[in-house]
Amino acid sequence: MLRCGNSIRLTGPELAGLAKIAGVYPEKINSLNDLRRFINRRLRVYCGPSPEERLLRALLIEELNRYRDPGGRVPAPQCVEKDHS
Repeated sequence: MLRCGNSIRLTGPELAGLAKIAGVYPEKINSLNDLRRFINRRLRVYCGPSPEERLLRALLIEELNRYRDPGGRVPAPQCVEKDHS
């Protein structure tokens, strides 16, 4: 990742890795905020109780923490229960 202030540019392997974990290719990620929004949207998708979804959440959270600003880990977003009625 190339970084200048809040602006970032992910390398091809980084984009491919995120796409493999998230299930969709990350487009138009030009800042850390764009990256956080992308990962947080994907975390809301993988909110189920299955072991696979928990693994995907853990991998996405690890990616989010990998690109964090210096000074601390990013808290994981909470799952929102879906109304199935």
